[in-house]
Amino acid sequence: MTHGDQKQTLSYSCHQQLEAEANFAAGRLVFMRDRFADELFSSPLSLESVRNLSKIYGNTITSGLWRTIESLDTPAFAMISQHPRSFCLTEEDKVRYFVRSRRFCREFSKVDASGQFEQLSSFCRNGNGPIGSSEITLEDDNGVEHVFFVECFFNKYDALTLATHIRSHNPIVSTFY
Repeated sequence: MTHGDQKQTLSYSCHQQLEAEANFAAGRLVFMRDRFADELFSSPLSLESVRNLSKIYGNTITSGLWRTIESLDTPAFAMISQHPRSFCLTEEDKVRYFVRSRRFCREFSKVDASGQFEQLSSFCRNGNGPIGSSEITLEDDNGVEHVFFVECFFNKYDALTLATHIRSHNPIVSTFY
């Protein structure tokens, strides 16, 4: 792989794998091994806390978001995408990166980026900055529903989305005797 390879010469999955490896190595250097994670978990997890830590570490919000997902032991994902309300030419153009925690990969292997991108348009507004947040329900590989809190921020170039697990979804069912 050379830096000059483009979408036409490099498969999407190969690009994703190489990008993940490069981000992990750079993240360990830039974010001082475990120090970033220690500071991240010292307050409630949100896009705002990721943005603040990215400033402290002198890095982009995108790389801070990526590092956040790599640091989590809980089901979570991040997306770096087009604005959810923008016109996209192809499916590939909508989501650039779909970053998932290891646990999310194991337990929610059927959840894909395009489905999550489509959900964003239902609660995100036009504009820049924080553009929306909502609770969504995702089904794990065992058919159990889980509630995630999703928040999205648009930095004028990319929509940065953070989705964190809240709880298993236990619907209230009434029974009559």
